[in-house]
Amino acid sequence: ENFYNVMNGPQWDNDKGWGIANLHHCNWFGVSCDYITGCVTGLALPINNVEGNLAQTSLDSIETLQRLDLGSNQLGAMPQWDYWRMTHLTHLNLSGSRLTGSIPPTIAYLPSINNLDLSETDWVKK
Repeated sequence: ENFYNVMNGPQWDNDKGWGIANLHHCNWFGVSCDYITGCVTGLALPINNVEGNLAQTSLDSIETLQRLDLGSNQLGAMPQWDYWRMTHLTHLNLSGSRLTGSIPPTIAYLPSINNLDLSETDWVKK
């Protein structure tokens, strides 16, 4: 829910399920889960009017996350997350998201990454 609030969830093109009390997070739009454990394995919200400061979210604390696709949104500052904690992340797409700042050197510590797309971000200087 922190992600939903920080990233202006009520303004998303599709926020089905997000913020609804008693609805399991595996039923939220864009969220994929391991059906045995219920742990989040993916978050896919590309081209969904997601807007805010991604650096203020704590997605790096989802240690089971395998796929993160937030391409073509307005994500603000490039997160300085603890990328080394994201041991299962294989796909990261932040392309076309008008990120500010610079690519953190710690992104090199993604141990399982197969697909990293930071293209077309403009790297706006703040």
